[in-house]
Amino acid sequence: VRTLIYSLQGLVNRGQPRLYCLSVTGDAFWLDNLRKRGDIDGTEVVAQPLDLLARFRDSFQGVIITDPRLPASKNVATMLASVRNGLVASPRLAKQLGLPVLDDLRGRWKTSVDAYRWAFDTLWPQLNHHVLACAWPEHLALRDYLVANKVFIFWLSGPLDGARAYSDADAEVRLMEELFAKMPVNTPILSYCSAAKDVGIGEEAGVNLFAQFGHYLVGSIDSSNLTVHSGVQVPALRQAPAPPAPTLDEHKVYLSWLVSDGDNLPVLTLNNFPQLWADKRRGTFPIGWTMSPSAAMLIPDVVDYYYRTASPNDCFMGAVSGIGYTYPDEYGQRYAAPDRRKVFDEFLAQSARYLQRCDQKMLWVCGVTKPDLLSRFAEKI
Repeated sequence: VRTLIYSLQGLVNRGQPRLYCLSVTGDAFWLDNLRKRGDIDGTEVVAQPLDLLARFRDSFQGVIITDPRLPASKNVATMLASVRNGLVASPRLAKQLGLPVLDDLRGRWKTSVDAYRWAFDTLWPQLNHHVLACAWPEHLALRDYLVANKVFIFWLSGPLDGARAYSDADAEVRLMEELFAKMPVNTPILSYCSAAKDVGIGEEAGVNLFAQFGHYLVGSIDSSNLTVHSGVQVPALRQAPAPPAPTLDEHKVYLSWLVSDGDNLPVLTLNNFPQLWADKRRGTFPIGWTMSPSAAMLIPDVVDYYYRTASPNDCFMGAVSGIGYTYPDEYGQRYAAPDRRKVFDEFLAQSARYLQRCDQKMLWVCGVTKPDLLSRFAEKI
């Protein structure tokens, strides 16, 4: 039911945000924040989610049935739903609803890579060529945004899920290398490349692979209601004036404290930041908060909340390693040597533009050891 409703949300909210799902911790808080900001006039709670099908019947054409034996079919069904205005449904739910069947994926493919190859060969011309998503098939809440924006969704297996009969980790990587090479450089990849220990290719290997093709990760695993949040207009983001720096004493050791992981949207909306931000000791000493510049595009109302409620002792700085999470040492390495610098400089230009939008003057850089790359950061940003 959740999968079906998220696909409905993506279709309904394409034109105007009208549907908001209370599905993960924090959704109610951020909905209340939208109300306090004046972005919405009011809400109506629907007790039975499936009742929404009658209300928004004009928004969809029918259902896409997934194959319970092949998890990758959920990702392919989500892509099909985005281009055919359909809803993703399990066989049992599809039978219960009795809606027109646009496609039935049961038994269509034996392996994940076959399913993704079919999607690449068949659906790619109709999909968005400026964003991708590396999403475990069981991660659901982001799917409204993926449907609304017609995003190609893939998954790269790790040691544990790669042992399944339908998995072939090497073949999956080779297929995605084809797609990464077709994409424009400096394209964001949403969601996350790990679902648990040894489930998925893993953070380091995944980010490294993306970086080599000149793409970066925007951590957004199970980020909910992005079709609502991303449409909110916020005023220019401005930080409170920082307190004066202490007078340098060469006999002292100085420490700077910062909160990491702000490159992940769920950290800002769900996990670390909301709890730490509510601590009564916040504001009593200087501390840095890392925050992805991409957050200002995808959850601008959330970012605005932090900026509006910050104390002079709260400083926002860019998260690793710019507009998105990447390793600069590896960035663009799959391109010919003369093109690598151009690819990396375009990444820096994107980062500079959105760091400025967020009034962020400091950046946490990770995965860089080459002095010339650090010099490029300094020069371009």
